[in-house]
Amino acid sequence: MDNKTLGAARPYMSMRRCRSVALALLLAMFASAAGAEESMFAFVYTTDLLPQGKSEVEQWVTWRHQKNGGFYDQLEGRTEFEYGLTDRLQVALYANYNWTQAFHNGPFGATTPPEQFADYVVGPDDIFR
Repeated sequence: MDNKTLGAARPYMSMRRCRSVALALLLAMFASAAGAEESMFAFVYTTDLLPQGKSEVEQWVTWRHQKNGGFYDQLEGRTEFEYGLTDRLQVALYANYNWTQAFHNGPFGATTPPEQFADYVVGPDDIFR
């Protein structure tokens, strides 16, 4: 590459970086404050209720990426939306999602899907996506 070609590439990269920074600033301007508190019991629901008309969003994310052999990545997530109908009744809606990619991660080097996808048939040399 000569200096003329290198000079032509620089404005493109700086414009791309400028757009990225502008997008990040725009998103930061519209972000609202989030409050978080520690859950006393990780997988147990407590009897705390939301006041009438109040809402709450909770997210859980688990990344599993290590197996004895092969390649394995699994990202499990759950988003929970809670709303207080009255001071003594609240409702919740859950969205569960899962992404997995595996290759030669099982016994004897076979590809095996995680238990959520146990009904899928995968060949021993296939990549599970």
